[in-house]
Amino acid sequence: MYVRELAEELGINEQTAYYHVNELKRAGLISEVGVVKRKGAVARRLSTTIDGIAVIFREEVRREYERLPDFLDELLRYDRTIMVLSDPVAHGPYRGRGMDHHLAAQLAFYIGCKYGVDSELIVKLDTEMKPKDLRENLIIVGGPIANVVTAKLNKHLPIWFDETRDHSIVSKFSGRVYSDDENGVIEFIENPFNSEKAILVIAGKRHAGTKAAFIALTRRWRELSQPNKYEDSCIAHVIEGVDADGDGVLDDAEVLE
Repeated sequence: MYVRELAEELGINEQTAYYHVNELKRAGLISEVGVVKRKGAVARRLSTTIDGIAVIFREEVRREYERLPDFLDELLRYDRTIMVLSDPVAHGPYRGRGMDHHLAAQLAFYIGCKYGVDSELIVKLDTEMKPKDLRENLIIVGGPIANVVTAKLNKHLPIWFDETRDHSIVSKFSGRVYSDDENGVIEFIENPFNSEKAILVIAGKRHAGTKAAFIALTRRWRELSQPNKYEDSCIAHVIEGVDADGDGVLDDAEVLE
């Protein structure tokens, strides 16, 4: 755009626009990409010099993105954590594909807002995980159909996925079976491969259930910070996705137990 166009778009006068353009030029954030002569004057077309943007939040807005369950402190404050995503290529015994990477990216954004440089978050595909990686703090995304690490961990979960019932979710606490595709789990447990580390499982019976679990992490964070209502020694919850506005898209979640 040209400076005059920028001024019109922003609703400011040209002199103000020129001032900020010059400041941005000095900072190396914008550059001239074209020049035209108009009525004896020169108009310079401007563009950004980078492909990304930075968003700086006011403090009260930033706090909105810090709403995460309390148990994440144990994983992410001053410690290394691996986020394990399902490989998008068909793999594993069920030939599952990772479809949750955009949800994981949103969670990583929230984590960055809350913990900043206090945490070290590493992202790996489930097919890249080595035995030594399993001994770290883990955030595992996706159910056992899509994520082979979840499948390996399944027998250790207090709320698990029953392969004989089309991977319905079964609670060892309540004995209840949750069979809807919109059902998911959020479980924070001791790492069975290393008792000094912990694991957070964010998973669903299907993709919709995993999405519901992600929604709950930021919408129902207070409830998730509490133990299961049938077992007060364990943080493990069953989630159900909800289409609150009736448009056919999951946009909220309920904690069933």
